[in-house]
Amino acid sequence: MAGVRVFVLDEEDHLLLVQSDYKKQGPEHMIWVIPGGGIEPGEYSRDAAIREVKEETGLDIRVERLLWVVEEKEPNGEVDYCHYFLAEVTGGQLSKGYDPEWDMENQVIMDVQFFSREDMSKVSNVYPEAALDEFWDLAGSASTHDPWRSRPSRGFGSRK
Repeated sequence: MAGVRVFVLDEEDHLLLVQSDYKKQGPEHMIWVIPGGGIEPGEYSRDAAIREVKEETGLDIRVERLLWVVEEKEPNGEVDYCHYFLAEVTGGQLSKGYDPEWDMENQVIMDVQFFSREDMSKVSNVYPEAALDEFWDLAGSASTHDPWRSRPSRGFGSRK
């Protein structure tokens, strides 16, 4: 499966996160995740990034650059790809959005918020872990870096 995740910064360099109960197991299993999701057939990854952020948060964005391409090998041998982008808010109204894969009675998005780098250190259950450290160093730099990441799949992880 191909997907996107979008690191969205506001004008004060706060990072946008979506609180999700995607396993539908209650508050103790909720995670804060970078907005994103699957790329639809025939859709470009940048367009998927814009669409996913709008669906989940109500915000319009401009994709600034590609940060990473993450390749994850599943236990069954399949390989998933995810493009991680950096974006800025250009409009819209911040609001708890929806996941079109779920009907309205079973939505998994519980909240949306912007967090400062300092506040991020106090948030548990964040995905991906790069939102806690590596992203902040990269976002503030114009330097080139290797955007390719390869790892075994860990699914939705957290660092507590």
